[in-house]
Amino acid sequence: MFASLNNIKTDLLLIVAILMLITTLYFLRFVKYLDVMSLGSAQAINLGVDYDYVMKRVLIVVAILTSVSTALVGPITFFGLMVANVAYQFTKSYKRKHVIAASIFYFLVSFS
Repeated sequence: MFASLNNIKTDLLLIVAILMLITTLYFLRFVKYLDVMSLGSAQAINLGVDYDYVMKRVLIVVAILTSVSTALVGPITFFGLMVANVAYQFTKSYKRKHVIAASIFYFLVSFS
């Protein structure tokens, strides 16, 4: 029912690593649009971003990464919110490329 970081399903690690690598490489195509999309749909469309296309692709990436982490350790309630807020405080910036990098760093440090 709850996450157990001590009982990670090791038989899934190779599959998860490959899936995360493919998903991350696919997601890197859309990182440049995240700051513009945070302005809202009307402004992003006016600035030349295909808002619906990019939003659907980013939500698919989020769904895949969430399902992968849930398959490995189980559901982690509110951990993502904590990581994002710590990253915002750490970087003192709302640029997505800085916040994403800080989130990955904080996540890796917290579980090592």
